[in-house]
Amino acid sequence: MILVIGENITDIFLYCSSERLSPEACCPVLIPKNKILNSGGAGNVVENLKSLRNKGVIGIHQKKEIAKTRYIVGNQHVMRYDENDNCENLKIKELEESLSKRGLRLSRFKAVVISSYSKGFVTPKLIKDIRKKYDGLIFIDTKDKKGDWCELVDFIKINDKEWFENFNSKYEGSANIFVTKGSEGVDWINKNENFKVDPIEVADFVGAGDSFFSGFITKYLESKDVKKGLDFANKCARVSVSKKGVVSVKKEEIAED
Repeated sequence: MILVIGENITDIFLYCSSERLSPEACCPVLIPKNKILNSGGAGNVVENLKSLRNKGVIGIHQKKEIAKTRYIVGNQHVMRYDENDNCENLKIKELEESLSKRGLRLSRFKAVVISSYSKGFVTPKLIKDIRKKYDGLIFIDTKDKKGDWCELVDFIKINDKEWFENFNSKYEGSANIFVTKGSEGVDWINKNENFKVDPIEVADFVGAGDSFFSGFITKYLESKDVKKGLDFANKCARVSVSKKGVVSVKKEEIAED
């Protein structure tokens, strides 16, 4: 079983047409044509883990809905509107009570996966409290700043922008850290090694990081091999960016060597 903790985000794609500019301001007048809702954030990690055939994936997320509405004209993303961008901290007691209601305990899970979008749900204290009670693998995809919490997890996935801004491009701890770089693949910082990704025509970047993260977790739990995990993760992200919107990558879509 896999436990996923983090902010669920409702990703809304509002596809519009536009034929004129507003006479009131320098902006297009949008006419909605089609609306698509997807589960994003930690919810997208849960869906990707399930579609990659992991069994017993349980998600714990905030109560208040967080939503991102993207307005798209043709293939152009023209605006994004965010709602409820902050949420209450999750406490370890609340986590344990939520699991207990399902007849579960932290020790039952083979991995704890944290998908933190830095909106307040996951805190360094929560990570510390989880580690006190759980001695298994902890994976984290984070937008949070580097701190002593880093030494309490096993794997940290972070994108290139946050690596420079939140980690100052430096890390000398024991956790394995992976920096995703889009078309340039991923850097395994501890080994100073880059894993390339095969080029593909990109339809949409939204949710690709979640697919990468889920792919790595899936393959690492199966093989206990970091390199195989990163290679598989790159392939999952490649499938994700080839499709519009937020998608769940299926295992049969991944061509393995």
